[in-house]
Amino acid sequence: MHIDIAPETEFLVRQEMSAGNFRSVDELIRAGVNALHQISAAQVTEVHSKTTGEEKARDFLQWARSHRETPLLSDEAISRAALNPDRW
Repeated sequence: MHIDIAPETEFLVRQEMSAGNFRSVDELIRAGVNALHQISAAQVTEVHSKTTGEEKARDFLQWARSHRETPLLSDEAISRAALNPDRW
């Protein structure tokens, strides 16, 4: 793969490499991409933290309703004896 970069960017890459901060250009690029992913994830978290309780409740109910109905478990199925058969 051939990647064209601006001379200023090449200068920054060479600076980082000569300073010994990265062992290879590939490692430097990976670090940059990982940093972008972390920033993106932080921005998503920030957006979600600004939602109100009502919005969160609405989103949760919408998510819950998107799943198919499953039958409830019987009392026997959730009894201690059924959950821990070797202890009772």
